[in-house]
Amino acid sequence: MKHEGERALEGQGRDPEPAQIDAAFAGGDLDRATELVEAAGQALFLGRLQIPLDRLEGWLDRLRPWVQERPWLLYYQAWIWSGQRRHALASVALRRVEDLVRREAATPGRAQALIAVKLAQGVVAERDANLVAAREAFAAARQLLGESRYPEPWIDPADAERWRSCDPSGAAAFYLEAIPAFAGAGEPLPLARCIHNLSMELLRRGEPAMARRAARRAVELKRGLGPESALANSLNTLGIAERWLGLYSEARASLMEARQLAAASGNRLIAAYATNNLAEVERDARGWAKAQELYEESLAAKEALHDEYGLAYGLRSLATLKRWTGDLASARELIERACRLREPAADPLEAAELRLETGLVLAGQGDLEAARPVLREAALLAEGVDAKGVATLAHVALALQDGDDDALRLARTSAERFRFAPLVEREVEAQSRAVSGPSPGPHLTLLPAAAADQLRAWVLGEFRLELAGRPVDLDAWRSKRAGELVRVLVATRARWATRDELIEWLWPDAERPEGSLNAAVNAARRGLERVGGPGPWILRQGERYRLAGVAWVDADVLAARYAAARAAHARGDREQAWVALAQARELYVGEAYAADRYAEWAAPERARLAELVQLVREGSAALALELGRLEDTILLALDAIDAEPTRETAYQLLIRAYLARGDRAAAVHALARCRSALQEELGVAPSPVTEALLRD
Repeated sequence: MKHEGERALEGQGRDPEPAQIDAAFAGGDLDRATELVEAAGQALFLGRLQIPLDRLEGWLDRLRPWVQERPWLLYYQAWIWSGQRRHALASVALRRVEDLVRREAATPGRAQALIAVKLAQGVVAERDANLVAAREAFAAARQLLGESRYPEPWIDPADAERWRSCDPSGAAAFYLEAIPAFAGAGEPLPLARCIHNLSMELLRRGEPAMARRAARRAVELKRGLGPESALANSLNTLGIAERWLGLYSEARASLMEARQLAAASGNRLIAAYATNNLAEVERDARGWAKAQELYEESLAAKEALHDEYGLAYGLRSLATLKRWTGDLASARELIERACRLREPAADPLEAAELRLETGLVLAGQGDLEAARPVLREAALLAEGVDAKGVATLAHVALALQDGDDDALRLARTSAERFRFAPLVEREVEAQSRAVSGPSPGPHLTLLPAAAADQLRAWVLGEFRLELAGRPVDLDAWRSKRAGELVRVLVATRARWATRDELIEWLWPDAERPEGSLNAAVNAARRGLERVGGPGPWILRQGERYRLAGVAWVDADVLAARYAAARAAHARGDREQAWVALAQARELYVGEAYAADRYAEWAAPERARLAELVQLVREGSAALALELGRLEDTILLALDAIDAEPTRETAYQLLIRAYLARGDRAAAVHALARCRSALQEELGVAPSPVTEALLRD
């Protein structure tokens, strides 16, 4: 016999009133209460009934003995658990729901019920950052629907086609697959949420025009459908996209409505974010006083909510206002506070945004030597996750500092292509004032524009150096120590090397080491000038030395790609993580500073990079195992073992891969090899974890 909840799922039956449910409980009629709660839950999730979720949860608590055997009671409980971030419980509950539904005799409502369950499993998996499981659930829902074309084009077909081609395995493709599944299943609220998530992903990538179109569809769907806070969230996203596009009047209207709806529904968090974004609109439109007032209101709300991410977001945004209005001391204090709250940031985009504002503040204060590496790191992190807006602003800053009109023109062209040119022009205006305004501190050596950011170094494998696109042959220099000095300064590029360090490393036994150091510095400067033209290529501050204009080092790119892979994996995007790790592996062509393997100065950097490469190998092998790419796992684990025969974690991955492939003999041989290597090299046995792999 069908329950009322099942008939409601098919679009039949009347929606109950909460008072009816309370009356059924009060009268002790639990069978009637069960039917009414099932129907109310369905009406709530279709947006037809407005009741607080905690009220539904209270009803479910009173029906606890019935929940495990009534699929729709358990279905709604799973949604509540998911909203509480108890995703594991929600997933288990939905598997139980699916099992109960599949046991029923075939009825017209059964297929529709399975579709609803599969869609719920997809949403819960996506919230839990398990995109592979989410994609599988949505694909199953699409298969049950049996039709991939729908009369309502929820996403512009041209937008969808471009996204499928440029992001076939990422979040955009994930949402594009989910949207028609929700539409075909008649699930308007999940459909609206999915389109909203797509608009957020588009904003992350720096495509505000497409984000605006998606956010407007989400707003259209949510009006009169779901909770006011959900509508406020989409209006907030719409306002951000409109600000990027320079549509300040439209952005104000969207964000003011978002703030009002969030406040009316009691969602203080969304109200605080809408206030912050409204402050950004006023800042971009040069309403400095109004922007300051709104920032203070937003920051106070976020502090009260203990929202660390939101607080850092607001501090960074307020730092921009202070920088634009010339209060660089306050800007630096604000961005340093934001960094203390969020460093190290797990999300590479957030890390890139923090570094971007830090670099811009440093540049505004005239400390270009400190600003450049920070801005380059921001650009690298942003490019790793295709965050075009942040990457473009970082390149704009570097181009303005260097007076590089071609680089600035290229950045502006990119901004115009993706429709966020107004955002870039505001920064160009602010940064141009900063570059021409403050004077550098008394101890700062500035580079001329012609000398800046032209050095590229390869330290993995054979050491290579390029200056302004031309190779620098250090071996051809008359002074061999001058060439080694340059390699030392590349290795210590993140800091100043002291005179005592350089003497200890390069002239430990010289009678007049200071004279030898001065001669090597002058020889290196002349050698670099012959290739790159005049410039103070070797900077000196008192007794400290540094190489100027280092724009790119392969080891830094490898580290950035590994960090991007870890961040992608942490948010559940295993495909993006695999791509980033593959790019990192491509950069490793040999041991670092191979020609200097016995030099004392090279030892720390060689050890650091050797460990980083091993982490890339093992991370790749572990991810390949997760993805079922067993042959890749085996090859990568063997590479790690060949490089370091006592690497026990690599043996563990190798054994797991052999066992997953069903090759127990190979797994036994790998364990024996591990035992032998550890005993011969270190005099120890494998850990219990390794020994247990074959037993388990």
